[in-house]
Amino acid sequence: MTMTEEQVQEFNPDKLRQALKARAYKQTEFANRLGVVKSMVNGVLTGSKKPSPSFFQQVCEILDFPPEFFFQPTKTPLQPDTPIFFRRYSTTSEISIKASEQKLEWLVELLSEILMHITIPTPKLPNPSSSFAPATDRTDEIEFLATQCRALWGLGDGPIIDLVRFMELNGILVAKTNLGFDKIDAFSCWVNNKFPVVLLGNDKSCCARSRFDAAHELGHLILHRYVKSQDVLDKTSYKKLENEADRFASAFLMPSSSFPNEVYFEHLEYFIQLKKRWQVSIAAMIRRSKDTGRISTTKYERLYQQISMNRWRKNEPLDDELTPESPMLICKAVEMAIESGCLTSQALQNVLKVKMSEIEDLLNLQAGFLQQRNINSKVVSINLKK
Repeated sequence: MTMTEEQVQEFNPDKLRQALKARAYKQTEFANRLGVVKSMVNGVLTGSKKPSPSFFQQVCEILDFPPEFFFQPTKTPLQPDTPIFFRRYSTTSEISIKASEQKLEWLVELLSEILMHITIPTPKLPNPSSSFAPATDRTDEIEFLATQCRALWGLGDGPIIDLVRFMELNGILVAKTNLGFDKIDAFSCWVNNKFPVVLLGNDKSCCARSRFDAAHELGHLILHRYVKSQDVLDKTSYKKLENEADRFASAFLMPSSSFPNEVYFEHLEYFIQLKKRWQVSIAAMIRRSKDTGRISTTKYERLYQQISMNRWRKNEPLDDELTPESPMLICKAVEMAIESGCLTSQALQNVLKVKMSEIEDLLNLQAGFLQQRNINSKVVSINLKK
């Protein structure tokens, strides 16, 4: 669709900024794709220059956005300085983090629309007794909170079957989408201090690692709800935040009251058998065995050396056999709202003005659902708002 000079005057530079973030483009790289100088792109982004119809058409084609996306008003779905917790590698690029942040903001916009029509379970999470401090050792409290969360959710002290489902049952909105970056596994935040959201990467179909990612993000939501955004940006504080979330995930998935009692033998073959039962990676189980005093530091180091020798750092036995968990609450909510007539596919698309397929991916909906409305899933008890 070709726009006129008059029509492109309503172009919103903020939407181009969002589109570039979402597609992980740097200004220079995008200018090269367009065949223009960087100052031209910068001028459009700052609002000092208006795009020509031909420039605008190229923008839509290269970034793969409908024209109407760029004429929406700017929205702020998250309060300023909202801390977002990324489970990522230390070498993760800033541009991939920004792209993931944009996906999260769009997901929040969609969820805010959906929650106008659907009532979901109230978040049921324990409250920490202390605040985050880089110099404070919270190991004992983290172990206690992991145990308390299990008690609140009625999980006992055995392996958790379908962790994601229990997170949803207890008021956590979980989405799973293709993040597009192999160095980001998951991220989470509290949306304006009202409801928690976890976004898991669908790029790696490894059940054990994805479950640990989910438990790690659960740790952030419980331990770090009131952390300031500057703590996430500070390298020292960030490392401490990640270590605390890892400790919570380990304690939550493998309670000290039960898991160590099952570590009868200290060799890798036995940990493979334990992995079938606990659905946690061999590396994580060995670390938990050390942290609980079940094995010595020396034995821990030897087992890790064997993991490296077996080339299990990235791919372990059973990784391709255990079935990954999938969130269902958001799918159920969308299905209920649309089938009841209080929400339409078009209304959902109008929230972002992006392609239907992109919305389906963000909400982990079956491809084509927004046109066909053919999902049939039952999981969490939710109700329409009256």
